[in-house]
Amino acid sequence: MALISTFTSPQEREILYRALAKKRPIIHVCPQGIPTELSAEQHQALIENRLLFLSPQPSGSRLNKQVATWCNEYVLRQASEIWVGDIPPSGMLDSMLTALMHEE
Repeated sequence: MALISTFTSPQEREILYRALAKKRPIIHVCPQGIPTELSAEQHQALIENRLLFLSPQPSGSRLNKQVATWCNEYVLRQASEIWVGDIPPSGMLDSMLTALMHEE
């Protein structure tokens, strides 16, 4: 099973590094475009077909609410299991999670 995330927060990036080290399959949804500079671990994961980058816009693009919404919705709709860290109550992500729970 692939780990799917935007890996934007420091906590999410730590999970990314652990998943790369454990050679887990990863889908990295990139709100600001696919990165042009990769770590050695990311490069190796790409070679081994364990890492997929997805982005709704070109590399180096600016983050905006529409793109953040697209990325969060994509991740949430693909997930079979969702782990949520500290998020602001009544914020965009909280609202999306609440709506998703009401769909089920």
